[in-house]
Amino acid sequence: MIDALRRKYSDQNIVLNPSDNPTEVVVELERDSGWRWGHALALIGSSEPHEHHRITEHYVVLRGELDLMVGEGVQPARTVRLSRKNPKPFVITPHQWHWARGVDQPALVLVFSTPAWAPDDHFLRSDIRP
Repeated sequence: MIDALRRKYSDQNIVLNPSDNPTEVVVELERDSGWRWGHALALIGSSEPHEHHRITEHYVVLRGELDLMVGEGVQPARTVRLSRKNPKPFVITPHQWHWARGVDQPALVLVFSTPAWAPDDHFLRSDIRP
């Protein structure tokens, strides 16, 4: 699947997380020139717990099912199952830590971000264990 994404989106930035043995692949599709918004495709087998301080993300599952774990502060995570059968976007607001894993197989997710995703607003949470 990674090779297919590389062929189809050869002119886009593709991020492999982690780079040596990816369990999440993000294709940055587009962002406006002022970085006010951006959207990406994410192929998620599993992602690391992290949070953003500025970004609001909207997740829509295009293929498969995704368990999304979301929390804030010291509260325990709540798990939300997202699927193509229920295409309503799930919104993750700034300071909500989150991580995800595909159910049975990696899920393909459209992610819309405001402002656009930037590496300086992606904070791994090593104190949270998936």
